Amino acid sequence: MPSNAQTGAIAANPPTQPKIMLVDDRALSRSVAAIMLSQAGFMVEEASSGPDCLDALERTAFDVALIDIQMPGMDGFEVATKIRRLAAPIRDMTIIAISGNAESSTQAQALEAGFDGFVEKPFDAKSLIARISEILSIKEQAIKDQHFKP
Repeated sequence: MPSNAQTGAIAANPPTQPKIMLVDDRALSRSVAAIMLSQAGFMVEEASSGPDCLDALERTAFDVALIDIQMPGMDGFEVATKIRRLAAPIRDMTIIAISGNAESSTQAQALEAGFDGFVEKPFDAKSLIARISEILSIKEQAIKDQHFKP
C-alpha cells in the first residue's frame, strides 16, 4: 500500500489529547492509572497529595484533573473546592473524582465539591478513557450552548 508521501496525500493531524493531572496518595494506584492513560496517548503528570496538585496547577496548564477522594491531609473534596476558587482558566478545568466508594452520597458530595464526574475504582483502561471522554464531551457541549444562546 502506498504511503501518504507516495500518493501526495496529507496526513491529518491527530487530535491533541488532554493533559491530565493524576492525584492519588497510593503510588501503585497512580502508576497503574498513569500507564493506562499514557498508553492511550494522554499526557500525564502525577501528584501524591492535594497540596502537590495545587502547586502543579499553578505552574502548568492541565485539561483534566483526576483526583482520588480519600487521601490523608487534604482529601479530594477539599482539593476540588480549592481548584474551583482559583483564577480562570484553572478553576474551569474538568475535575473527575476517582474512588473505591461509589455510594450515591459520595457521588453527590463530589458534585457539590465541584467535580464534573466520578469514576469508580477499580477501573480498566477502556472504562476510564471512555468516562473521561464522556465528561469532556458533556462539558464541551455545555460551553458551546452557553456561547450560542440568543
